[in-house]
Amino acid sequence: MNALQSLLSELHALVGRSRPAAEPDPFNIFRLLRKETDEVNLHSRFLAELLDPHGSHGSGTAFLQLFLAQCGIASTDFHVETARMLRESNRIDILLHTHHEAVIIENKIWAGDQDKQLERYAEIVSGRQLRYRILYLTPHGHAPSQQSAGKLALRPDYEQLVTCISYAEHVQAWVQACIKEAALRPTLRETLVQYLALIKSLTGNTMSETEKLNVLDLMKSGDNVVNAHILVNNWKHVRWHTEWDFWQELA
Repeated sequence: MNALQSLLSELHALVGRSRPAAEPDPFNIFRLLRKETDEVNLHSRFLAELLDPHGSHGSGTAFLQLFLAQCGIASTDFHVETARMLRESNRIDILLHTHHEAVIIENKIWAGDQDKQLERYAEIVSGRQLRYRILYLTPHGHAPSQQSAGKLALRPDYEQLVTCISYAEHVQAWVQACIKEAALRPTLRETLVQYLALIKSLTGNTMSETEKLNVLDLMKSGDNVVNAHILVNNWKHVRWHTEWDFWQELA
């Protein structure tokens, strides 16, 4: 316990020294207008607009191509030239489709899975004679539940049909690529920069590169890696007991 306390104290001092200089601009238009975790009216809406080849961004298929590449979908598997985007069609968060293919994006931040949700979406696009892929988007890339997958999970090609992607990795890298694409368009570029900052905040990825290197050096010292591993493994228990204690005191 003394070793754990020492690690936390050193980490607090380390982050405290560099945090003032690394503190991001507190102004963020997305956070002002919507809750940071608003799946439907903030994230799905903005992502759908960027992915739409006919969107107001005026970049054609460029953003869509970058997104598909980031998610491991080859240009031969989805022809962006004839792509159309639908949002909240048959309760599908984002549906990208051509005459022959479809990409379903199910966006989950805090909402739980619904019964046979992915199975139902697959049946909808299959009924249109479309080859499809499902991208299951969450903050850190966790898998859909068995309840949501339903009979879809029994298919031998399930892992090829359903791909887990995350805001922390895939969306963040994609938005960074979009920022480069929009380098000569200030309004669009700065909007993307603000959305990138929102994603970093949402996924807890706000550390600067200097902070990351300093933390890495700290972890290399003594038994800090072992102690950090103990903290990570017990974090869910800490959260549960903290919430339980709060409700007990409130009652």
